[in-house]
Amino acid sequence: MTELMPLPSSLTLMLGLTEVLAVWMIATGIMVSHQDPRTAQVFGLLRWATVAAAGCGWLAAFTGAWPLAFVGLAVRLWLIVELLRAGRVAPA
Repeated sequence: MTELMPLPSSLTLMLGLTEVLAVWMIATGIMVSHQDPRTAQVFGLLRWATVAAAGCGWLAAFTGAWPLAFVGLAVRLWLIVELLRAGRVAPA
């Protein structure tokens, strides 16, 4: 017999959306405040990677394809590394 996966609650959805929005806004701020073109490019990619990771997380929750959840972990780790690196690069 197949087990049914419980659907994520609306609170979980709202938390996920606010997380994506927060990362998007932080990444945008870093993009426009740094003179380093690499930093701007990386945070531009991170904005979209965060959206894609959220999509993978929701797909994992709805389908049970839990390896997709590791995409979100990888993006979060990449974000942490780049935030640390950006902190060492002088802003404009």
